[in-house]
Amino acid sequence: SQISMPVGKIPKQVRNDKRSFAFTLAEVLITIVIIGVIAAITVPVLTDKVSNYQYKTRLQKTYSTLSQAFRLTYGYDYDDFTDWNYVHSQAFTTDIFNRISPHLQIAKVCGAGFENARKCWADKTYAKNGQYSLWFTDEGRWEGGGEGFGFILNDGTSVIMDVWVDNTLRVMGISNDIILSGASLGFFVDVNGAKKPNIAGKDIFVFALTSKGIVPGGMDNKSAYCDNKNINYNWDCALKVLKSAD
Repeated sequence: SQISMPVGKIPKQVRNDKRSFAFTLAEVLITIVIIGVIAAITVPVLTDKVSNYQYKTRLQKTYSTLSQAFRLTYGYDYDDFTDWNYVHSQAFTTDIFNRISPHLQIAKVCGAGFENARKCWADKTYAKNGQYSLWFTDEGRWEGGGEGFGFILNDGTSVIMDVWVDNTLRVMGISNDIILSGASLGFFVDVNGAKKPNIAGKDIFVFALTSKGIVPGGMDNKSAYCDNKNINYNWDCALKVLKSAD
């Protein structure tokens, strides 16, 4: 015979079975905490990786842009640059800018001299170890005798063009074999302008015009000092970033 069951009533055993599949408040809270910990660990790493990729892409573009501007202006025979009279003067860097600027997409021109050029540059810059970097901001360190020329490209990249002597190029990890008459034309670039982090080797890099054309800092020393020890102010990081895996 069949056992009848009152309609609308659920046996106690069935009700208990359903309750056994629910999570307790403690279990939910533990799960949320675990997810939060994992997110706290992985999200910054992923964000930093994405940022580094963006900086590298911008650096590659700037490298190509500057190189192309000089090729279109002066041709491919960079040996001719050895005959230039590299002088620490605003007239020299201004003349070079006027020659290459038709081949650049420029958003803003700040001009020559420390007070002008710095308007196209971040107020504070740092080395990779977090130390404030005098060599990228203070007291005309990168504008020498007042010849630094500043401008901003259409993509937001800040550029300071300057005349450097041979010892400066060595600090950049560039061999004396390719410098031009004991000096060269150098470029500080901040690939995202005044936006943070403004850190050398992360979004700030250097290039130089040599007998081989525009070359990245670290070309000859293989970016040996591009670390967190702040040796040589991380001037030689460009090559390392350009060669890094995506």
